Amino acid sequence: VKVFVDGVVIAPIPLLACYHKPVGVVSTMSDGRWGRENLATLKENWPFLKSMHPVGRLDMDTSGLLLFSSNGQLTNTLLHPSTRVEREYEAIVVGKVEDEELRGILDGGVKTTDGTFSAKLLESKVLKETVVIPRSLISKECDEGDESGGAGGAGSVETDCSYVKVSVQEGKYRMVRRILHNSAGHSVINLHRIRYGGIHLEDLEEGEVRPISDEESMWASGLL
Repeated sequence: VKVFVDGVVIAPIPLLACYHKPVGVVSTMSDGRWGRENLATLKENWPFLKSMHPVGRLDMDTSGLLLFSSNGQLTNTLLHPSTRVEREYEAIVVGKVEDEELRGILDGGVKTTDGTFSAKLLESKVLKETVVIPRSLISKECDEGDESGGAGGAGSVETDCSYVKVSVQEGKYRMVRRILHNSAGHSVINLHRIRYGGIHLEDLEEGEVRPISDEESMWASGLL
């Protein structure tokens, strides 16, 4: 079935769409009195998003894959803890990661104020070059979801850093940052989501949107 408007074929609204969210964008449709960049402008550039809604959120300082959905039931399934849909992230963290030690910590579960959650370490490596970061980042507490403070003092520090790739099955507030910092002792410098279940960010440019592929649509339809 084809739908025409003024003689132009209108593509059907996709079940899901992928957005490559940049750092600094708030994952809401408006930002009230704060006026920060948010998702509202996306609907001007991609009209099909007018009939869709974001699936959960990504923190303002986290980049990567954010899904939009046209089906409320599918959204609930994707977000509900019982379905255990994996989210995969890449991160740059402070310190030299010991692969087996971090793997054991994450496999054993991480205690937070929301409960105990496990994560899976998929890959890690120590970076060859040191990185200059704000001194306060090393001592910030993440468990209460407030990273606006810090007891490390002003200024910057040069430190060893590592790359890690992890997967989680929960979408709690700042979950990946909290488990890496609070239990493993590795503050997160950069965090980037590359996969949500069967949907991958791949080479989608930052700030761009795409409907999911036929293969990804089959995966999503299987959740309904």
